[in-house]
Amino acid sequence: MSVIPPRSIQYYAYKNSTVNAYGELICTYELPITLKAVVIEENMNVYQEHGLSPQKMHKTIYVNHRIQDTANQNAADMFYFDNEYWRVISTVDWTIYNGWSSCIVSKVKETPFVPEQEITEEKNDE
Repeated sequence: MSVIPPRSIQYYAYKNSTVNAYGELICTYELPITLKAVVIEENMNVYQEHGLSPQKMHKTIYVNHRIQDTANQNAADMFYFDNEYWRVISTVDWTIYNGWSSCIVSKVKETPFVPEQEITEEKNDE
């Protein structure tokens, strides 16, 4: 067994939502920040344990930042890595204990929004 090294990924925190003229919910996200994270491919056992669809691609992310799913807000936070967007579908917040959170993410088929600009800041790894 070996240690999986952290890598840089972009994090988009959900900001707010508005309803457009067609009644569609339009989500707004904060500008992205770069975080160091460990990204793990999920196996089918985890899919079954969490009731995840085998037709979608899921990964687990461990990151030293508080991440939000839809439990406390209208839309989940997002990540961008490997040239794809990933939506947070569940989180375990350990930040008060050791500064880390884990989350399961699901690959988004289409770009969920148009980013306003590229990476704006890098979070310190402390």
